[in-house]
Amino acid sequence: MKSLPILLSLAPFLPITSAVTCYRPNGVSSTHDDSKTCHSINGAVSMCCNENDECLQNGICKVAADAGVEGSNATYWRDTCSVSNWPEVGCLKVCASGDLAGDNSRITPCDGTDTSEKWCCGTTTDCCGTDEEVHVPQNIYTKSTTSISTSTTSGSTSSSTTTTTSSSTPTPTADDSDSEPGGSSGLSGGAKAGVGVGVAVGAIAIIAGALYFMLSRRRSTAAAAGGTEINYAHARLVEAPPLELDMGQGRPYEKPAGIQDSRHELP
Repeated sequence: MKSLPILLSLAPFLPITSAVTCYRPNGVSSTHDDSKTCHSINGAVSMCCNENDECLQNGICKVAADAGVEGSNATYWRDTCSVSNWPEVGCLKVCASGDLAGDNSRITPCDGTDTSEKWCCGTTTDCCGTDEEVHVPQNIYTKSTTSISTSTTSGSTSSSTTTTTSSSTPTPTADDSDSEPGGSSGLSGGAKAGVGVGVAVGAIAIIAGALYFMLSRRRSTAAAAGGTEINYAHARLVEAPPLELDMGQGRPYEKPAGIQDSRHELP
């Protein structure tokens, strides 16, 4: 009984473990006290690994080599997911069909590294370089364009199916820029300005020519009509000197005095 107060006093300092419920690829829940979620953000969709395993960013659980066993190497596993629907972002659903849908699956990197992009379901690398190899993204917690192949292994046979995640990176359109690289459509700004100036100059030249023609024709008509008109305003009458009748030998004839004027009618 003396030890009870001591245990009660140490209780706040003892580690508190809580069961973590995760889900297998077939949607069946799996609750274990020694499991943990791998994502650093609490509550986010995440793969689950054993509390002693290392959570890799690609969603695989790495079990360290047994230091007490000579020749022991690290092993890799596809474990469970924190949600039952296994979304593409946050869960690595590979080696999860057939018999493997209800359990964890051993998975082996083709290049022997944690960050390998090509893996084989099982304990060997026999599938590497074939259609049965599994493609794993570098980080399942960020959305990226990556092809993920899911393979199943049962005994000595295996099959492979491929699914593709979508990319959150927007693709550029012909509307984002004024022109496409390596090509062009329509005229450039300088060419359009040159065409506009040329059209304007041509129109002005045509109008000026028409006006010149009309004015020249009007002047020609006025000049032709002015040659036949008499300007009476500037005309002057010239008084001619009186003419004397020469009656012979250049001497003027004078009527004698006292002779009355007589008029004779011609027969």
